[in-house]
Amino acid sequence: MEFKIDVEQVRRKVPVTIFHIQGSVNITSADTFEARARQAIRAGTRYLLLDFKDVDAIRSAGLRSIQVVYKSLMSIPPGAVTNRLTKSPYLKIANLSPLVHDVFEVAGFLRNIATYNDLETALDAFGSASVKEE
Repeated sequence: MEFKIDVEQVRRKVPVTIFHIQGSVNITSADTFEARARQAIRAGTRYLLLDFKDVDAIRSAGLRSIQVVYKSLMSIPPGAVTNRLTKSPYLKIANLSPLVHDVFEVAGFLRNIATYNDLETALDAFGSASVKEE
């Protein structure tokens, strides 16, 4: 499957930008993902939902790109080391396959990024005082 990102804007408690991602997030596609995210953030995106429904794999380059986006949304300078153990109120992920979920878990991303089984639940979580993970 060719890598593709469809962007959708949704208004709930807060305005959320959804990246509907298709294909593998790997060394070939990570730069495209990161560039699209930077472009969205420069355009004013503060809340970003990554829809992984059609993502079949993620590799280390993809994880690095997600970390860059996470730090950008959390206003963490590049290269800074943090001990934050709270979930990001700005970045969430929905529809992870079991395989991709395992990659995120092993890499430690689930400590800082909430994941949800569907888009509606993820969208409803933005702007909430507490973060509930599924």
